[in-house]
Amino acid sequence: VCSSTSFLKSCNPDRENVQAVSGSQTQDRGNSAETQLPELALRSIPSLHLFSITRIVQFAHFFCTAIRRVPSALTASFPAPVNPFVSLEYAVESLGFKSLVLTSNINALNLDNPSLNPLWECAVRLNVPIMIHPERVGGGEGLQSYFLKAVVGYPFETTLAAATLIFGGVWERFPQLQIILVHGGGFFPYQAGRLQRGYNTRPEARALSRKAPKEALTWFYYDSILHSTDSLCLLLDLVGPGRILMGSDYPFPIGDPNPVETVKALRLDPATSQQILGGTAARIFGL
Repeated sequence: VCSSTSFLKSCNPDRENVQAVSGSQTQDRGNSAETQLPELALRSIPSLHLFSITRIVQFAHFFCTAIRRVPSALTASFPAPVNPFVSLEYAVESLGFKSLVLTSNINALNLDNPSLNPLWECAVRLNVPIMIHPERVGGGEGLQSYFLKAVVGYPFETTLAAATLIFGGVWERFPQLQIILVHGGGFFPYQAGRLQRGYNTRPEARALSRKAPKEALTWFYYDSILHSTDSLCLLLDLVGPGRILMGSDYPFPIGDPNPVETVKALRLDPATSQQILGGTAARIFGL
């Protein structure tokens, strides 16, 4: 699965530099970063959102043409301000993209915001899975040390996104929506009981949702990036193999360098193992 980082990721036109994910060197925006898009983007697809929309569309055409003969799951990625619904239709219907990646919040707006309802409707109509990836992590200065932004902040953002989709009633209004939570779902699968307790005891938690939060466990999909066999076994027990996709977090150093071996270490029967290794992904991406 080939994935860039985000669908509606905020684009800051005043940002002076962009970082090439594949290395530590920084490319100046005014020099080669945009003028040599294909070469840079092939090395650093997760940074695609840092470019102008014109360059992103050019890259989309270039990339789709280059891999047209190879069955792949392509992930649409466009920055704001772009009409996301028109962009999604174009990416899927004209370019052959199979999915999209959405950040855990849109310019600090949570995913239960009513303005996103047309996006959910469009994704359901096109049968397009949506992967939620953390971005704009909260926590301020408290997460600036010890790599906490990645090891604590990202799972928190994923959990917050899941909670707003649940308590905001999005999963009830769009039951056919296919949402993939990265990093094993953040903290959500392992704190679903706490969400349920809040739902049971606080009226504001029930204001927009009539279904119990724990039922949402098997509505979401999850990747396998938990860096712990015990944690992955727990997730498997909670949601079943049909809801888990093998993930790698490539090319980031914190990713799983041997994702296939991670799944094999669970010592599952061949059919269950195959579901996680590729069967579930093939099903939801239509491969």
